[in-house]
Amino acid sequence: MGTEIKTTSVRLDTRLVDKAAKILGVKSRTEAVHIALREIVAMNEFKKMMTSFGGKLRFEGHWEQDPPVRNVGLHHPSTDRPAQ
Repeated sequence: MGTEIKTTSVRLDTRLVDKAAKILGVKSRTEAVHIALREIVAMNEFKKMMTSFGGKLRFEGHWEQDPPVRNVGLHHPSTDRPAQ
């Protein structure tokens, strides 16, 4: 599927688009909108995949017990005490 780019006119909240552009590290509003649209489409595809495989996948990680916990002020789920 090829990319088709066309010029269009859309009314946007410029403050919101400028804020998104700054967060994304891009210079143009167009680029910020394109990235945001791609993220929405990807998120939707991910949600559909998770719904279709919900409860059917099994994690076979390499941790012997619980995964490592970073010290970010959260509680460790298995002990309910602050992470070390």
